[in-house]
Amino acid sequence: HVGDGTTTGVMVGGANILTKVGNGDTTGIMLGVGNVLTHVGDGQTLGVMGAAGNIFTKVGDGTSIAVMIG
Repeated sequence: HVGDGTTTGVMVGGANILTKVGNGDTTGIMLGVGNVLTHVGDGQTLGVMGAAGNIFTKVGDGTSIAVMIG
């Protein structure tokens, strides 16, 4: 998290990465191993990832929701 808004990360497995640069809210819940959530700016981002190796990237504006299981 670099600036602006709220960032929340709940990670259970190993090597999970949540990165946020600015603006809006970011929420990441990662249960597996090696999941990546990246938010650069604007709006809200929500990512729920169940297994391993899921990647969710948002660059700007609007709301993005990703649920990845498997």
